[in-house]
Amino acid sequence: MTKPKKSRTTTKVDVESNTTTTGATSTNNSTSINNPYSSAGLPPVLPTYHPINVLKRTIYIGGAGYCLHTLKAPSVILHSPKVSHEWFKIGLAGTIAILALKAYVELYAGKVQSRKVCYQNFKSETHAVMALLFLTSMAFHVALWPHYGSNTFVVLFLLGVILLNSALLLPTPLQNIISVIGMTFFLQEYK
Repeated sequence: MTKPKKSRTTTKVDVESNTTTTGATSTNNSTSINNPYSSAGLPPVLPTYHPINVLKRTIYIGGAGYCLHTLKAPSVILHSPKVSHEWFKIGLAGTIAILALKAYVELYAGKVQSRKVCYQNFKSETHAVMALLFLTSMAFHVALWPHYGSNTFVVLFLLGVILLNSALLLPTPLQNIISVIGMTFFLQEYK
């Protein structure tokens, strides 16, 4: 008794047209698959520095900055006796550690050592930044809660809107320069 031979089947997926072609030894079938990540049927993505993207990010940054100014966040953080300044200092230390890791990965390893900056090459650094983000987020929430209460979420969300849109708007070298200057200024003003 002989066993029938198994035929080899190859599958080719074309992401852009949402089709899968299965090629067996004797037949070729073409079927449609539902791929939610394909760009078929979607409008084209605008380039990073397209005027509409720049205007949109600038509006987000300006709006969030205005809301933070309305909530008096800068003066509250610097001068309010209700803010837990010990926890705020822990958050600042975490922020400085995040900026140091960012500088190491992008400037030293990326530029000097010419390593490609991606998750596969920097797994431990990525996980360290994620842990530091959690630590700093918790520290800032604990620090600002006595003054703002549940509005702490709003204040930190608005700060996140500013930081995220600045990261998407500005090139990396400019981000590094602004972060060093901004942290230096803030540490001099913070008591």
